[in-house]
Amino acid sequence: TDGTTTSIVSANQAAGFSIVEYTGPSTLNPGHGLGGTPELIIVKGTSATSDWMVYNSFNGTGGYLSFTRNDQGGGTGTDAWQANANQFSTVNATSFTTSDTGASVTYIAYCFKSITGYSKVGTYSGTGAAQTITTGFQPGFLMVKSSSHASSWYIVDSARTPNYFLSPNSNAAEYTDSGKITFTSNGFTLGSTSYNNSGYTWIYLAIKEN
Repeated sequence: TDGTTTSIVSANQAAGFSIVEYTGPSTLNPGHGLGGTPELIIVKGTSATSDWMVYNSFNGTGGYLSFTRNDQGGGTGTDAWQANANQFSTVNATSFTTSDTGASVTYIAYCFKSITGYSKVGTYSGTGAAQTITTGFQPGFLMVKSSSHASSWYIVDSARTPNYFLSPNSNAAEYTDSGKITFTSNGFTLGSTSYNNSGYTWIYLAIKEN
């Protein structure tokens, strides 16, 4: 019952993760159940064709990233950050607000909040040279995207060698990245990899290896 739009929520506040379903036309304000302000929200319409909309706390409100619009390999967008005052116009400790269409659509949202020693939504500046990013734990999963420039999304994990990555914005098989990323006991080290381009700002979601 948080927010002005009724939502169905499955939340694990200890893990900083919730799944939210809600339905309606135009401006919607569902509760997310995290018990704190989300730092990353991924939204997709499930009952109609719609773009992926991704909020991150570093770009802030009034716009979004997308799995489908902001890549270098055929997406329709040219900017990393799609400015739109109606999208994620508010994000707070109980709810968030979006406005996508005049038709009634059912949405699913995946909401994340950093939990010390377990998960981290963070940002770093690309250098083009080796650098170490501190998360406070050894990641098992890492998703990265430039929030300042058009770029692909990158997903690496500990089940495969970190030299290989998948891109949510592509249906291609896994890619090889000779620049390499190394998971450490306290974070991850980047080489001259695709997701360390100098002058780019990057956001990431890291989750601890079990």
